[in-house]
Amino acid sequence: MRALTDEAFWQEHWRAQPSLVRRVGRGYPLGDALARATRAGARTFVELGGFPGYFSVYCRKHLGLEPTLVDFVADREAVQALLAANGLDSDAVRVVEGDVFEWEPEERFDVVFSSGLVEHFDDPGPVLARHASLLADGGTALVAVPNLHGVAGRLRRRLDPVGLESHNAAATEPRRLREELLRVGFDRVSVRYSGGFDVSRRGLDRQGLPTKAAVYGLKALARVARRLPIDSRTTSPYVVAEAR
Repeated sequence: MRALTDEAFWQEHWRAQPSLVRRVGRGYPLGDALARATRAGARTFVELGGFPGYFSVYCRKHLGLEPTLVDFVADREAVQALLAANGLDSDAVRVVEGDVFEWEPEERFDVVFSSGLVEHFDDPGPVLARHASLLADGGTALVAVPNLHGVAGRLRRRLDPVGLESHNAAATEPRRLREELLRVGFDRVSVRYSGGFDVSRRGLDRQGLPTKAAVYGLKALARVARRLPIDSRTTSPYVVAEAR
């Protein structure tokens, strides 16, 4: 297994963001998937490679789970600012700064989650096996990857081809994701497209005015379209696998 990114890549990525602080409301992306994956009685949640912890905040704030965030880039001050912006105590999310493959917690978790992690490796199998190794009996693994094959994916290839070099596009295909999850030991796996239409602005700063105008027009359309409950290969920004 070879990582397609490194620590320096992610440090630069997060430094480039204008702000990491945002309000995480009930309508936050993948919130519905997290709610469905959380069985009655679930208590613990771990987010792998998820700095700054938006999904951990969601699970604490709206689902009442006890979240742990694990990432080798984990600016604790940024996490604290995010917690404060969402009205949460400073200890509402446990932060572990370290490699998700080397970290050995004493407990196993009711929900093991990642978003935007699996596709950054040349072989998704060991990454998905790591999800399984952290899962408590009867728990659920929830794995989200970007949909690189719909409208948003094609636009991203046009705007940010260099950025996509850090992605294993094959690992984002629903059929491949399901096969790999079954191969590492899960026996109940469902994979679906998730979320209303959206587009990324990554790489837009390097484009000319006509392209910028077109993308902003699509963003305006997306604000309306993503309110519609339509999950499809063409329009959805995510592929989500739920495995038990």
